[in-house]
Amino acid sequence: MNAEGEKSRLPRVEAPTQRLFFALWPSEEVRSGLAEVMASLHVGRAKPVLAENLHITLLFLGSVTAQTRICAETVAEGIAGHPFELRLDQIGLWPKSGILWVGAREVPESLAALVRDLHLGIAGCGIDLDARPFKPHVTLMRKALVVRRERPLVAVAWRVDDFALVESKTTPDGAHYQVLTSWRLGADSRGVQGSLGASSPYP
Repeated sequence: MNAEGEKSRLPRVEAPTQRLFFALWPSEEVRSGLAEVMASLHVGRAKPVLAENLHITLLFLGSVTAQTRICAETVAEGIAGHPFELRLDQIGLWPKSGILWVGAREVPESLAALVRDLHLGIAGCGIDLDARPFKPHVTLMRKALVVRRERPLVAVAWRVDDFALVESKTTPDGAHYQVLTSWRLGADSRGVQGSLGASSPYP
């Protein structure tokens, strides 16, 4: 067999990838408010998401190569945007998936613009994006069947000043989330290396 034939039999080496998504990452004060919302609900045997894992996904990228990650970070670096106030004042349950969430009835224009700019920019990075309309929500529990409120919902006020690129790693204990980089909304949107992370039994 010639050298060319030997090369054709060599296994193909796949480029390493990371499972990434853009998200709004809440402060401890906002997490406390979300924990209070969870405590006000009765959902039987549903599995609550750990408080340190609560977030709003802006755009899910999936498993991407280092080159695609660089492209995505370049897009984020170019987004100035504006800080905004988000009011989480709506509880919902998606019966098919069993996901219980808290969301915003009204989407601030600055948030809509941020998501729109991310979609437009990331489309040039060669990523297949979800075409479904964006609905800002925080997943509170999984495997929920029914939900009953023990007391009226107290809306959670969230001052959003930045957004982040987050990595999800699958481990024997579940998924581990880590903020890789964050960008402040406003005139100076330079990325800040992140070290926040959280462990979760859910992907």
